[in-house]
Amino acid sequence: MKELVVVCTMGISTAFTVRDMLKSAKSKKLDINIRALALDNLYETIESDSVDLVLLTPPLASQYKQIKEKVEDKVPVAMVSGEYYVKYNGEAILEEALDYLK
Repeated sequence: MKELVVVCTMGISTAFTVRDMLKSAKSKKLDINIRALALDNLYETIESDSVDLVLLTPPLASQYKQIKEKVEDKVPVAMVSGEYYVKYNGEAILEEALDYLK
């Protein structure tokens, strides 16, 4: 099973996107778990849990380089498309994530 975390500043609004991503994954019968996380919980999570991909939301774009440098030796980091994020398009974001996992 693949483990994805979608990270934003607080982890609250991202829950809507994750819900749509999970719905899409279920309809495609994918063996994947997706969680929303606040940035404050990211480092602890990747130390204690198996994570295959960290997806950062657009509000964290200015911190992308810093976050990637801290975790890239443990897990790949990618940005969520702003266009899809503002529309809560979980299906499109899931497709992006699957491309990163290839």
